[in-house]
Amino acid sequence: MQERDKKMKSDSFSRRRIRFDAGNGRTCVEIDFSRAKQFAHEITTEFVMQETGCSCANNLYRLDKSFIGSFRGNLHSSRKRSSDPDLEQFLLDCFEDELIVEAYFNDLEVERMDVPLKSTERLVKFKPLQEALLASKLAGSAVTLSRYEKRMAAAAALVFGTGTFYLSHPFVRYERKIVEICPAEARAMNYLLLEDALRKLRSRNTTLGEFVTGIVDPLRGPEDIDAKASLRRVREVLDIVTHRIEKIWVRRVFC
Repeated sequence: MQERDKKMKSDSFSRRRIRFDAGNGRTCVEIDFSRAKQFAHEITTEFVMQETGCSCANNLYRLDKSFIGSFRGNLHSSRKRSSDPDLEQFLLDCFEDELIVEAYFNDLEVERMDVPLKSTERLVKFKPLQEALLASKLAGSAVTLSRYEKRMAAAAALVFGTGTFYLSHPFVRYERKIVEICPAEARAMNYLLLEDALRKLRSRNTTLGEFVTGIVDPLRGPEDIDAKASLRRVREVLDIVTHRIEKIWVRRVFC
């Protein structure tokens, strides 16, 4: 038994084994974490819960809390800081939720059908943070926008996919029984997740807050005619630079 435990502890993170206790002192099941990632999360979790009755089975989907701080720091260090302090604080507020941070590091693997079955290039991995950073960079350099509008567009592009990435997270998919993400659901979730950060922004800077709120939620926004025209230009740019995110994640069938 001691040698067995030593072997389990010596496994690398990629081959980590997780032991679930039934609560009566005996181990009912052990799961090879790397294999659990390869196969359907739903099947693995349901099996563990049925066999052990452990409420911690959903932790298979979540990152260890000790890693969240470093992941959040990596996210903020990777992006370009906004020169507007209110807008910068808005971005910091957007990533206060631990599950949102996890969602930006939850890579999506897509199987290519145009290559041989056993090819090493069969699976293509898409990284949410990388795609969001690319969209933000493109929005911030749009020649059709003023300097002020570029700051708004860059910030909005970074968090545009928040709802989509959140809904594609394995934990959320399992809890909500999600098979496919539809555009309307992604947009509604995006506003719901950013609502608190937007409210704080409006309390600090009403004009800026209303403008950014109008970017996130097309049904809301400033009443001023010039501001509406500016908002329309920003939305047009965002539709272009975020199209790739929608194409990859939205309407994707998860199994």
